[in-house]
Amino acid sequence: MNGRCLLTVHAHPDDESEFGAGTVARYHHEGVRTVLVCCTDGGMGRNRNPDVGPIGDRTNLVEMRRRELAEATAVLGYDETVMLGYPDSGNPTEPNRPEGCFAAVPLIEPLGRLVEVIRRERPQIIVTYCDDHSTYLHPDHIRAQEIALRAFDEAGDPDAHTASGPPWQPAKLYYVLTSRERRRVINERYLALGIEAPFAGGPEGGLQGRADPELAPSDERVTTRVDIRPFAHLWIDAMKRHRSQINPKLARTLSIPASSAAEVYDYEEYVLARDLTAGATPEIAAETDLFDRVTKAD
Repeated sequence: MNGRCLLTVHAHPDDESEFGAGTVARYHHEGVRTVLVCCTDGGMGRNRNPDVGPIGDRTNLVEMRRRELAEATAVLGYDETVMLGYPDSGNPTEPNRPEGCFAAVPLIEPLGRLVEVIRRERPQIIVTYCDDHSTYLHPDHIRAQEIALRAFDEAGDPDAHTASGPPWQPAKLYYVLTSRERRRVINERYLALGIEAPFAGGPEGGLQGRADPELAPSDERVTTRVDIRPFAHLWIDAMKRHRSQINPKLARTLSIPASSAAEVYDYEEYVLARDLTAGATPEIAAETDLFDRVTKAD
């Protein structure tokens, strides 16, 4: 390891393969320690793959999704996976949420646990979901983004979470997103290959949410674009490991030839939400590296 650490905060097993996965694979290849914090067990999902079992079945789903996660993180190169272990909260319309589910517990509890992980792993960079949840209103994604932002601010405070280890202040926090302009381009590239557009929304769902892709944030918010061309095929490989979650639409998305992955998914987009590095300016644009201006001492 080269003294650098990237920590991502995700809600469910499979999110790590769908949001910023090529970036993780790239930095792992470059010698960065990569750590995943997965907040829930994914148990309120359902089997979506007829080749795995009955559609909608939840039998042994938690165990299945944990195995799938282990396979996917191995593909991407995560060095450590931390499971916070909260029950999945399900969608907002879910009538029978589990007791103690992630979105329902007092925020201070998962916040303190995340601060403890940050202080132990000492990442310079934290990545989580965008604060604009227009395309996906899952309560666990909203809560994951909330605790990541709070933990970034509080992990370095010696007066906060005093039982969670010595303070450590990360240097930067990013939101990973796919802007609506970027979604249009990717859709066009799929159609040129003769494959259904992945960001089409609809009842069967698409990548990164089921709402109208035109609701996604504009690329005017994007501050950072990370080139992932040599690693683009890995997020597809990792996503395939989440077999229980591959419905027919996602299967078509993942059918893209490996030789075309780098052309279609050439970079990933981020919003720089917190920046404590030396030389930081109020508006950083055109970054190409999450570790810009970050030193080992940060």
